[in-house]
Amino acid sequence: MVTAPSENAVVPRDAVVIRWKRVNRPAGVKIVSQQVIVSPDGPGATLEIELPATATRLTVPAELVRPRSAYKVEVIAREKSGNQTITQVAFRTR
Repeated sequence: MVTAPSENAVVPRDAVVIRWKRVNRPAGVKIVSQQVIVSPDGPGATLEIELPATATRLTVPAELVRPRSAYKVEVIAREKSGNQTITQVAFRTR
């Protein structure tokens, strides 16, 4: 579950930090990696990064974020069996 930015939040271009809660249900689930995708609504660079299962935050480099633009972020938790849990939110930059 993405906890920051909140849905439709407006955030400073130089302070985009993605935060999420780790998937821990159902009991016994074994998350092996996290993938974070930050993509613009329109032209621009998409950030796609694989992180360890223990990760719960990512600071997006300001160089990859345009001012006054809309973005969506997806956090994908990958389970050992191949199952995935995907959470997505939209946000804008100042």
